Amino acid sequence: MQRKLWRRRQLALLFAAFLVLVVQAPPRALAQLEIDITQGTIEPMPVAIYDFLGKTEEASQFGRDITSVINDDLERSGLFQPLEKEAFIEKITRFNKAPRFGD
Repeated sequence: MQRKLWRRRQLALLFAAFLVLVVQAPPRALAQLEIDITQGTIEPMPVAIYDFLGKTEEASQFGRDITSVINDDLERSGLFQPLEKEAFIEKITRFNKAPRFGD
């Protein structure tokens, strides 16, 4: 009698373990995903970056060097096209003056 009871418990545990595995198993995907890329064009965004200002000529040169590094990095990313400084309408000369973003 105890052997039958022990056998039933063993089968019940195996069945419970089987159910846990079935419930937790990820479902199979029934659809197949296909992506066709036929063309793509990414135009770099124009960006204007002013030189950093400095109180001395040495500080101003350091600011121009930093601006040059930033311009080069943005251009190399392929997502931005830095504008030539000659194309800037507004010239920034003070720290506390907000830029005219429309220009």
